[in-house]
Amino acid sequence: MAQDLWNTVESTIEPLKQEDDEAVVTDFVALQVIQNSSGPDTVTHEIEEINSTNIARNTLAEECNMPNNINTERSSFPCISFNDNKEKLGREGQQWHPNALKEKITAQGKTALHIAVTSGHDDLVEKLVDKMWTESLEIQDNDGWTALAETAFAGNCRMAKCMLTKNKHLASIGDVDGRLPVVVAIEGGHKELACYLYSLTPPEDLKGISGATLCTKAIYTRTLAIALDLLENDRHLALAPDKENVSPLYALASTPNAFPSENQLVFWKRWIYSNFR
Repeated sequence: MAQDLWNTVESTIEPLKQEDDEAVVTDFVALQVIQNSSGPDTVTHEIEEINSTNIARNTLAEECNMPNNINTERSSFPCISFNDNKEKLGREGQQWHPNALKEKITAQGKTALHIAVTSGHDDLVEKLVDKMWTESLEIQDNDGWTALAETAFAGNCRMAKCMLTKNKHLASIGDVDGRLPVVVAIEGGHKELACYLYSLTPPEDLKGISGATLCTKAIYTRTLAIALDLLENDRHLALAPDKENVSPLYALASTPNAFPSENQLVFWKRWIYSNFR
């Protein structure tokens, strides 16, 4: 009720139509609130697999010996503020339950968008992003991960493009350890997504440790186009320490199998000699 989701809980138990974007989004948020705010003594495997807020609420009520027909008249809850007028929200496209979409609904500080990403719901992610305010996409969980960072970890290009189309600044937000989304993607071996994120990451964000970290990871994962571009733009990165105190030059020397042909090895020798002789 505090997140203005009670009407969803009391709605019909009929399967929602995918084209009803607002209902699908709000039902998902409400269901996640129910599942994640219930303790281990009440949430069973059955409840975790339920895909309807109404069924989840009724099942939970039965487990706890509570009536399913709780009086939900607004006069019964004087301390709750409900928003009846969608037009008063004042932002185009933010028509329904705007606060619910930016609430952290798990103990780990994750929003509905974080959960939709980790659950692999591409269509739902697009609907959530469409209805969220631009700045709400930047919400970080307890580990400093935005929903984009979760997407980078999963390697989902479709989700990443959806988020970055709406907010390009997401590419610059690192986690609590300073890892940028492009680094998360390349660590996971998601080369296509890493290249896309790299193209949107401002060069100033890839200086010093951040740049060296991305460069060494690119070498280790053989994403050499990124490594070469980084070094060509800033040759000092070759000897700069990354987060593990390893330089790209050391990483290069440690992975001779990354260069199967002699010509590639000669090419790298030429680059090293031209920059450090």
